[in-house]
Amino acid sequence: REGGLALRPRGPLELQHVSVEKEGEPLLRDVDISLTASADYTPAGWQAEIVRLDVRSEGAALFTLDAKAGQLASAGKVVKATGRWSADLPHWLSQPVLAGQLQLARGLAQGEFSASLDGTQALEAKINLTDLVGPDQQVMPTIGIEVRADIAPNGKATFNVPLAFTQGPRKSDLLIAGTLTPAGDVSNIDGRITGDTVYLDDVQLLLLLLPVESVPAEKPNESGGTEPFWNQVRGQVALSLKKVIYGADFVVSNMGGTLRIDAAALKFENVRAAFGPESDLKLDGG
Repeated sequence: REGGLALRPRGPLELQHVSVEKEGEPLLRDVDISLTASADYTPAGWQAEIVRLDVRSEGAALFTLDAKAGQLASAGKVVKATGRWSADLPHWLSQPVLAGQLQLARGLAQGEFSASLDGTQALEAKINLTDLVGPDQQVMPTIGIEVRADIAPNGKATFNVPLAFTQGPRKSDLLIAGTLTPAGDVSNIDGRITGDTVYLDDVQLLLLLLPVESVPAEKPNESGGTEPFWNQVRGQVALSLKKVIYGADFVVSNMGGTLRIDAAALKFENVRAAFGPESDLKLDGG
């Protein structure tokens, strides 16, 4: 109609008992996928929409997604995309991709995102982690994460990531920001971590969401020797926290310093903290 085309499904596309592997390693096992999508094209532009994507395993919801992307003919090559998603974290533990990696008994991840893709790619996302319970029935804080990243054509990324941890009346805030610039096989980082109030008991529970396997201190290189795990990163990360609270009444104030990352060393410079009116700390090391 009027030089345009519209595609509408009569029903969802359904794939049952799907398994996925990469280089012989299983990622997904026996999942059911249901997808409802549509597309529109006119001389003024195009739009594609995922009305609903459901990924299930044994009847339990693993992942859902609603998203759309489009481009106006008058807007050059700018493609805009938005979407919402949710994932039931413990149900992923039965899948090979995360088997044994998440230390959770319960938890829900939800988020939304938007992107503008042209010469500079602008990405924004909000992620909320709620109803988190650890393997020992330890109740974890609600975690809110906002991500803003701008990626230039040369690969330089500028990022800004506020994090909020809420546990009853307690609230911790952290801001991770900086730039990451590729330079051949090495990436140069210039970052900073800041915060007003940090309850360490709450923030350290974030480790339960990280893979169980730890990063090795060194790994083999092509010449048969070893290299540090940070070998592909150079630069510095500055730390500035106004108040860090540990336990019931242990408070550290004005914590700051710099972590410098060199080819063969991690160096802590001008680390400082105050434990009260008559006690303070200054530290350098590597």
